[in-house]
Amino acid sequence: ITLLYFRAGSPKLIDFWLEQRSILLPRTIIVLIIVSTRNVLNVNRENRLLTVSLAEKNEELKAANEQMGVYVKELEKTAEVRAREQLMNELHNKLGHMLATASIGIQAATVLIDKDTTLAKTQLETATGQIRAAMQSLRNVIVGETSLPEETGSDFSERLRNLILETER
Repeated sequence: ITLLYFRAGSPKLIDFWLEQRSILLPRTIIVLIIVSTRNVLNVNRENRLLTVSLAEKNEELKAANEQMGVYVKELEKTAEVRAREQLMNELHNKLGHMLATASIGIQAATVLIDKDTTLAKTQLETATGQIRAAMQSLRNVIVGETSLPEETGSDFSERLRNLILETER
């Protein structure tokens, strides 16, 4: 097209177009088709690269998702173990000493039963109260109440002294 233009003596573009339109129009269309095809091929290549990249990322995401599932299962197991340990600790803390003192009180009552029945009866009533308190504490643990029973401070110390004195007697 450029060669034809210069051969024609570089006329005005409109005049050149009108004189050579039968040659220029098909060649212009061919050039536009070539440029358009090149753009389509470039876009197609980019799309293929993006598809490959997307597939790779999808595989990475699947692997990460599977790993996350493994972590979730491990966390569930850990949570179950911790819940069991917490329940065992609460049962030990709340019931262990109550049942131990009730057992000691009952043993003391069996020793006292022949010597002093009223004192043995008092000791059995104390042990019965301790067993009731242990049962209530067990109910509290089952319901989910996590606070320790009212056995802290001076009340606990006083009860411990009384238990020691009763055991000595």
